[in-house]
Amino acid sequence: MALHPQAKAFLAGMEASGAPPLYELTPEEARAATGMITELIGAGPEIANVEDFTIPTSAGEIGARRYVPDDAAATILWIHGGGWVICDSKLTTPSVGWWRRAEELTRRGDELARKRRELPWVAVDKEYRFETDTVVRIRHAEATEAPALEALQRRSSAVWPEYREPLAAHPDAIELPQAFIDNGWVRVALGEDGTPIGFSVLIPGDGQAHELDGLFVEPDHMGRGVGRALIEDAAARTEREGAERMEVTAGPAQGFYEKVGFHVVGPAETRFGTAVRMCRSVYA
Repeated sequence: MALHPQAKAFLAGMEASGAPPLYELTPEEARAATGMITELIGAGPEIANVEDFTIPTSAGEIGARRYVPDDAAATILWIHGGGWVICDSKLTTPSVGWWRRAEELTRRGDELARKRRELPWVAVDKEYRFETDTVVRIRHAEATEAPALEALQRRSSAVWPEYREPLAAHPDAIELPQAFIDNGWVRVALGEDGTPIGFSVLIPGDGQAHELDGLFVEPDHMGRGVGRALIEDAAARTEREGAERMEVTAGPAQGFYEKVGFHVVGPAETRFGTAVRMCRSVYA
């Protein structure tokens, strides 16, 4: 899907500015930059009421903020995306850009919407994060890292009781071919001190699917967004390389893959027992 010309112009301007890419910034640095952009856009209309509230979910409460101008006629739901965000409820106060976009969308709507295009809208700013900000830095595996990553894989796999005995009996089951690293198929997530805390192996396919051949996270870092960040990194690479989906063979980690957008497409067999084949579109 081609980028909108305005998006292309914005990205070209960011590149020309010489500023570092967002993934090299801390949340605080990125939010400071976003605040400057918000100031350039300008303030929006007068807000009659601002209400902070929470939305209960099975994983915890989501903080949200509702902005209501006078004579509001409809609602915009603003949802932060990505593994970490560049703004929060303080920076996303509806600006004039929001309302102009709302009017543009209204003009493209049905006749009733067109009649209402001059009326204000309600904006709901949804903050999805449950934990403190973390930035997962990801890079290509280095040529000499195979032994360290294999050791990481062994520790990661050992969290599953059903794998401990088979792996102890067959230590050769864990092997990271040097060719995978040399081909650029291995990506490594780094901790705050720069040491590897997880890695993924994504093998390009001949058709529209790439194979997620491995995903492993240090046990002490599980549940902190590292695996999800590696998945999103793999999805972005899959899309850049022209494929439409990722496929994976999952055993006891099936629940994790379902949480990050995969769905079961059929049964599978592995060296250590039954599993499932799963698939995720890069547009998930």
